[in-house]
Amino acid sequence: MNTTKNKHGVYIRDGRQTYIIRAHKTRLYKIGSSLQPDVRIEELRNMNADTLVIVKVFPFDIEADLHLRFASQRQHGEWFTESKDLLNLILDKEALVR
Repeated sequence: MNTTKNKHGVYIRDGRQTYIIRAHKTRLYKIGSSLQPDVRIEELRNMNADTLVIVKVFPFDIEADLHLRFASQRQHGEWFTESKDLLNLILDKEALVR
């Protein structure tokens, strides 16, 4: 795996992007990374009965950092409960927005 650190000290893996997906019925959020988030959400939609929507994409890989940051909200796997901090991150105009 090719990993480099950008000017902000964030590790970038092979051009991966970090995404946050919201599940409508459960109100859970999936934090993941992919080379192609639009393709990944289609894969997830095919495996999930809930309505899934990408609510944020970062053009670099900060998945592990976000998993640590929101560890107390982890429901299962890469799915997290809604929190004020998570919603602020999603709504933050300074963060790189999709």
